Amino acid sequence: MSFQSGDDPYLASFNDGPLKSSSDLKRPPSPISTTDQADGSKISRLEPGADTPLEMSCDLMPHQRLGLEWLMELEKDYGGSILADDLGLGKTIQALALILSRPAARRSQSKTTLIAVPLSLLKQWEDEFEMKVEPKMLDILIYHGPQQKKNMRWEKLKYYDVVLTTYDMLSGELRKKRSTESSRDLNLLSPDSHFHRVILDEAQLIKDPCTDRSRAATELKADFRLCLTGTPIMNSIDELYALVQFLRIEPYNDQDVFDEEIGAPLREELSAKKDDAAPKRQRKEQERDTRNAESALAKVHELLDNIMLRRTKTDRVLGQPIVDLPERIEVDRPVTFSKEERDMYDTLEGNEDKSIWPKKGAALVKTMRLRQLCLHPDLLPDALQDRNLEPGRSSSKVDSALKLLESIWKADERAKVIVFSGFTAFLDKFYDLLIAGGFTKMTGINIQRYDGKTNVKARDDALKYFRERAKLLLMSTKAGSMGLNIAWATHVLLMEPEYIPYVEEQAIGRAHRVGQERVLTVYHLFVEGTVEERIRKMQNDKKEHVRLVLGDEEAPSDEETSSDSDEVSEV
Repeated sequence: MSFQSGDDPYLASFNDGPLKSSSDLKRPPSPISTTDQADGSKISRLEPGADTPLEMSCDLMPHQRLGLEWLMELEKDYGGSILADDLGLGKTIQALALILSRPAARRSQSKTTLIAVPLSLLKQWEDEFEMKVEPKMLDILIYHGPQQKKNMRWEKLKYYDVVLTTYDMLSGELRKKRSTESSRDLNLLSPDSHFHRVILDEAQLIKDPCTDRSRAATELKADFRLCLTGTPIMNSIDELYALVQFLRIEPYNDQDVFDEEIGAPLREELSAKKDDAAPKRQRKEQERDTRNAESALAKVHELLDNIMLRRTKTDRVLGQPIVDLPERIEVDRPVTFSKEERDMYDTLEGNEDKSIWPKKGAALVKTMRLRQLCLHPDLLPDALQDRNLEPGRSSSKVDSALKLLESIWKADERAKVIVFSGFTAFLDKFYDLLIAGGFTKMTGINIQRYDGKTNVKARDDALKYFRERAKLLLMSTKAGSMGLNIAWATHVLLMEPEYIPYVEEQAIGRAHRVGQERVLTVYHLFVEGTVEERIRKMQNDKKEHVRLVLGDEEAPSDEETSSDSDEVSEV
């Protein structure tokens, strides 16, 4: 159920029942009674404000109590759902509450809830169970690594209440299943494996149904299924299909049906809007496509109204804001190339020498090189380097960032800054230039680093030091968008625009979430007159597409975004 901001939107619709009537959507058959608890008793309906009948060592917030009731109802009616609450609203704790509230009936095939997560979040989930569930309430197994596969079989797995695993483990089992007829080494995907419930965290990771990750998740056998994701759609409507397929929501879990009734009409309409230069089509054809797109939108809205709960930080529940967060300020900070950089950029952009570009994907590679050049010329391979430029030089983007950092700490010595970039090689370069510029000596900064190649212990240490005493954290945008809490930051620098705007939004959201006590200022750095400005235009197009599909409120226009300023907001 998705809704707009306003007073009590959830309660208003829930009073009439959790689901809208639908002649198309069908409930998957369930082999067990879904209202029976393990002891044979029934689950009582939660009333807003009532004590939570759970063995949890923390209280649920009002919106989380309502979310729990919604999840329980959807399991009974549809066998599963999508919890798409905004980042920081507590999707994890609502999932824990669901596990405790609806254990398997005695006669079910298994009592086990399987939770699949990215490797980087495995420890975080383990900690959540330890902190928020009363001791000895659940038997929990961390199922990851070759030793676990060697020592564990389904006959043992099924006796645990919760099994935490990773998407990599799922993918590995699928590949093994394809390569051999023997099921001896299969535990999650064995013929006998049947879970009480499967929960996918960061469920958008299965968005491509052709990947092993998506196929493996869909092959899991379970009575109930749940997707946790703050970004159910990041690029296009087609990403929603993988989630619906996993949830087995008929008839749209059939790809042909989904594509014919929803996917294709919306793609056509979006393509027509983008192709402004194309000749005007005949009026009848235009009207037909518009009617098809409107019908597709109505169907996808009905689908999502039935299976998805989506609340944002600006929504209100029981007459009160869901969360009370400090202000978040967005600042565009355009950068102007030096003459040497502009000449180098124009030369590279116009270079059609086939010997330096790969035969396949040349356009994508060229775009990547142009993006790298916008950050720093040294990121380019030797074949594309300008030999006349001095080694060890800075760049206009770096100079702008260093000037900004200096002004931030001049205004507030306690400021904590996160610098995001999608290029880890740039983070390496930026670190070197920070050291060369004497930043650590000048301000006493302790610089921490976090990216996908950082091992688990080093990641935990980096976040701990950033929270306790460091002033600067260099982080890859992708790693920062996955399940972290970095609410100690006061400023965020996005060094380049991402193709997928919601990767940026997720990264920012890790800092602007429950626990944040200060104003968060976000700076968007981009070089004028380059591919970076084109990517920003693409971001707006994707946001509009997602907004239409999900029914979200319209995002702020460019005019509503703060303009660039050398002044740093006081915090």
